[in-house]
Amino acid sequence: MKFGSRRFWTFSYRVAFALLALAVLVVQGIASRSTDKPDPRLQGSLVVAAGTLALIDNVRSAWLRFRAPNIARTQVRAHKCLVGAMASMAQSGDADMKSIGANVYVIKRQVSRRWLVVPWWGLGLVREIRYRLTDTPLASNVAWASGKGVVGTCWRDERPQYFHWAPVAKRWGGNKLPDQAKFQTLPEKTASNFTYKEFIGIVDKYAEILAVPIMSEHGDKMLGVVSFDYPLSASSPGKQVLAGDVIEELALGAAAVLRGDLDKR
Repeated sequence: MKFGSRRFWTFSYRVAFALLALAVLVVQGIASRSTDKPDPRLQGSLVVAAGTLALIDNVRSAWLRFRAPNIARTQVRAHKCLVGAMASMAQSGDADMKSIGANVYVIKRQVSRRWLVVPWWGLGLVREIRYRLTDTPLASNVAWASGKGVVGTCWRDERPQYFHWAPVAKRWGGNKLPDQAKFQTLPEKTASNFTYKEFIGIVDKYAEILAVPIMSEHGDKMLGVVSFDYPLSASSPGKQVLAGDVIEELALGAAAVLRGDLDKR
């Protein structure tokens, strides 16, 4: 559960509600057994705070139930779009469609940490959809930021980005993982602005990554990023499945379809 994520805040205010409810019970218990009555303003404040959090939770739950059918339809449309693009990419690149993965990231305001400890309200990329027909490789645990990796670079530059990652994976993956000191000396393109932990977690997963921007209808606003990846385990020497203008056009076509739902938010 990442700091600043939707799950983080849901968990936080529910814990706060439980603590306030406990505080109300404790104060009421003290009031019933002690001759020194607690300050009525304290009791009132605790009750109001607990009631407010309960109201927020109920309203949120009702809103999620109301939106659930639309969200489900959006997910189905997105999956159909991604499957179509992946099938065409596999055919064009003479590859197994089951090996190609796709992710859809949306630009959202969220709380993150600045200077490691200071909470900061800013824009971030939130993964809304991850789609692949196999269980591996597992999802990467990366806090995407502008300029980080292929996805972050696509966000920063607002144009398609491709990286043949296989040479990096073969040089630094497996039993050749760099220590932190060595990682600090890696070329900027190799480190790709990842943290050491992020780099170690993804270095030997992928052979290729392609990311394209999802732009608004008029092209004046970036809504998110759709990325496609091909795992190192399925790659062959000298063969690049996701490279080339044809594959890029297929990815941009998928982004244009996905734009329809994102533009309505």
